[in-house]
Amino acid sequence: MPLSFSGEAPAEKAGHILVKALHAVEIEVAPQDLPHDLPVDISKLEKVGDHILASQIKLPASATLLSHGEETVVSVTAFVEEKEPTPTSEEVKSESAEKSAPLDANGEEKAAE
Repeated sequence: MPLSFSGEAPAEKAGHILVKALHAVEIEVAPQDLPHDLPVDISKLEKVGDHILASQIKLPASATLLSHGEETVVSVTAFVEEKEPTPTSEEVKSESAEKSAPLDANGEEKAAE
């Protein structure tokens, strides 16, 4: 059964990331109660570490959850900006020395003559 995420998570507004781990769960339900999808309200996700489990999804009255109830449907993780390491002055000197050394036909540094 597909999941339909609704609401706005305060954690997402605060700059954190919502990780939607599941987009569907398995249920057993009477044909007359079969929904098009299952709503998941994410508006309760306020801080890093908050999550919604499969067992917390509201099901139709006649439905039984077949998926494992402890599976995480959606969780909040911290936004961490990756910074490219800036080369140290030693690395810069080393790289420029490598580029300026003359190479022979085999790609090895030529010996000083």
